[in-house]
Amino acid sequence: MTRRSPSKLAPFTVIEGGAHEWTAEEMRGICFPTVKVLPFVKLKKDHQPGWHPESFWSVEPHGRPSAQRKLGQSYARELLAAMHADRCASSVLSHVLFDVIEDERRRGKRSMVVTGFLYELARILMPEEQQEGRVGRGGSALSRGTSD
Repeated sequence: MTRRSPSKLAPFTVIEGGAHEWTAEEMRGICFPTVKVLPFVKLKKDHQPGWHPESFWSVEPHGRPSAQRKLGQSYARELLAAMHADRCASSVLSHVLFDVIEDERRRGKRSMVVTGFLYELARILMPEEQQEGRVGRGGSALSRGTSD
């Protein structure tokens, strides 16, 4: 048996018939149960606990643009809460954003759901003074023409 670094092993693992060393990738597949039940995540028809979803972004925009934008904002809040609840979903955001980009590319146009989703993510993740062109004391490096 080859040794694996501690970062690639799970803190627990016993499977019927003996011990099993789980890789980080195997754990991530099992580890985000809260994310997997979000309304915009599409599971495979025969989904198993260790599998990745078919898509982390499966949204069919419909209704008024303002309602779509609010839905996207709601999805962003739900995603961040689910990532926090799962505690091992650090890669989930990249999976979701990749699938959002793929969905937009496939459609060939911007969805207001995506606009609301990205706006809300930025609003939550960015300090208030950096949002919507707001700058703190002394202005930003861009407004001063410097790169700090």
